[in-house]
Amino acid sequence: MVVMWASVLEADNSSFVLFGREPGQYTHRQSATNWNFTAADANPDGLQFLHRAVLTGLVPGQRYYYRAYSGFGYSNEYFFTAKREGNDWVPKLLVYGDMGKDGGAPTLPRLIQEVAQGDITAIIHVGDFAYDLHDNGGVRGDQFMERIERIAAYVPYMTCPGNHEIAYNFSHYRQLESEHVVFLGPGQRSLHRVFFRGLLCQSRMTLRAIRLAGE
Repeated sequence: MVVMWASVLEADNSSFVLFGREPGQYTHRQSATNWNFTAADANPDGLQFLHRAVLTGLVPGQRYYYRAYSGFGYSNEYFFTAKREGNDWVPKLLVYGDMGKDGGAPTLPRLIQEVAQGDITAIIHVGDFAYDLHDNGGVRGDQFMERIERIAAYVPYMTCPGNHEIAYNFSHYRQLESEHVVFLGPGQRSLHRVFFRGLLCQSRMTLRAIRLAGE
């Protein structure tokens, strides 16, 4: 499982995720990689310090509780269920596209309700985020990510780009699409990749706008 988040202040390579199988009892710690998403990348006013941690050694099908840390404070506690093994189960997906920061208002409460039931394997958002991620110097993208945190913090939030992500050579979308891809285009990373192998979801969790307790 991959956890991503953003912070207002630079973490000086001290960001990490604590996780464990009981609420508030974290038996594992995983360091995160860090990078900057700056004004040069068309993000002058958005959150510029991004973090990514890969959680390994998970017991299939088990629930894990976790918190992210970025040098000056912890996030709230969230939880997820590790991907299952075998072929005696069927994934249950929520698939949608074209959800803006404001226009998605009627949809988001239903998505939150579906995720809260606890049987969703993953979400696949097929393009067109926030309308648009780069607007207001990147602030709109942060506001959108903060809104979907109520679902994206609990199940893998898989994405692919749409035409609304094309601005600045997809620079804002590429911060979300942080994993390795399967087809490479000339001169840059491709935006195409495989979500599933058999019944096993290639899990990724996108938490770009976690607001840490120290803010």
